[in-house]
Amino acid sequence: MGVLSALLVAFAFVLSAHSARADDSSASDSTVNAPPEDAPLSADESVQPDLRPHQAALGAQAFWVVGKVMPSVVLRFDLHKLLWLDFEAGLIFLTDSPPGSDSFVGSPFSAHLLVAPFRTPKVELAAGLGADIHYLWGVNGDLFEVALAVIASAHYWITPKFGLFGNARVYPVASSGLELGNFRNGSAGLPVLFATGVAWSYP
Repeated sequence: MGVLSALLVAFAFVLSAHSARADDSSASDSTVNAPPEDAPLSADESVQPDLRPHQAALGAQAFWVVGKVMPSVVLRFDLHKLLWLDFEAGLIFLTDSPPGSDSFVGSPFSAHLLVAPFRTPKVELAAGLGADIHYLWGVNGDLFEVALAVIASAHYWITPKFGLFGNARVYPVASSGLELGNFRNGSAGLPVLFATGVAWSYP
């Protein structure tokens, strides 16, 4: 009986030691496999910068022209993270209309496709091509002037929702009434059309 008791005690001791070694081994493996708390995130886990900080915007702009006032609204939205489309529509008024004539001339309409290789939450730079159409219905309901426009645009966002912008365009091909750099009095000017405005980002 004494021998049986001794064997049981020895067996229990061996089981206890084996269990302790197994627990230590498991704890060691979990420590080795666990990533350190201050380890950097992998490429998949890291936060990627937002390449489309302003996916749509509504703006109001005015063109820098002599002898005219040309306000317009601008609507733009993304087609891709590096590509956006904008539309413009406005009014044209003469500041010094001929005697007996109305100062209202018509409406400019534009559509441009721009590539935006540089975009941050503060600054966006883009350039592209489009068409500018001036419907001179204040003069004649059948009178249109059309131009191929090469445009460059820059936006500066003061807040995430409100910003300033400017653009410059040239007309490599245009009908006779849209030739830039030619004033009505025959003098020559810079063949570039500038505009500046304000924009609201949404949603």
